[in-house]
Amino acid sequence: MPENVNNAQPSRRGLTEYQYLQYLKRRMGAIKDIIELEFSDDYIIEIIRDAFDELKHYITDTRLMEIPFTGSRMSLKGKGILSVVSVMRGQGQSALQGDLENFMYTPVLGLSKNPVQGLISVQSYAQSRLAIQNQNMISQDLVFDWDSDNEILSVNLNAVRPTSLMISYIPVYNDVSEIKSVYWQNLLKRLSLAYLKESLSHLRGKYTLNSSQYDLDADTLAQQAASELAEIRQYLDENSDICMPIQA
Repeated sequence: MPENVNNAQPSRRGLTEYQYLQYLKRRMGAIKDIIELEFSDDYIIEIIRDAFDELKHYITDTRLMEIPFTGSRMSLKGKGILSVVSVMRGQGQSALQGDLENFMYTPVLGLSKNPVQGLISVQSYAQSRLAIQNQNMISQDLVFDWDSDNEILSVNLNAVRPTSLMISYIPVYNDVSEIKSVYWQNLLKRLSLAYLKESLSHLRGKYTLNSSQYDLDADTLAQQAASELAEIRQYLDENSDICMPIQA
């Protein structure tokens, strides 16, 4: 995604199908009670939904969700998660919080006193630090795997069990109103408009007006639709995020 897109300001709320419908009708020159398009409102809404189905697979805006930590494998069914991007410890928690007995190893537990002088052994301290270094090299904290088919999040911990986890995820989009970003709203408008032009060109291309001073614009609409669809799809492909977590 382009650098300036990441900072796009989200709208206060998502747009409804009716709002997208009114936008398309205005762009196509429809005037209420004066000039109507050949398609019904319900049919145009179906066109908007078709465009939405194509566009939503490119949307990689992330959301945050805090979930209780219940184990190394957690079911997140019904949470509306398409893909998990990152996993963090819950707010205010760190890998050094919790019961010491849950630690795999700490410097304090590695210290011992000299039996003669009663002093802390520097050698034992150095050994404990080396043990921690080795542990950190072979074990990673909060490494995760997202099983998208079963909606199960598996998390590896090398330190204290947290009480909660904060996950960054890409949501499942089921409705156009769930798109909050102005950037993606504008792309849906453009894609829907191109879809509508394509459909109108098919309809108007079926008829010819003989002995009329007017002509249908089927060819013009077809050319515009093909050009706009190609441009939008190329833009989406070139600016899509390709570095996504590997899913099971």
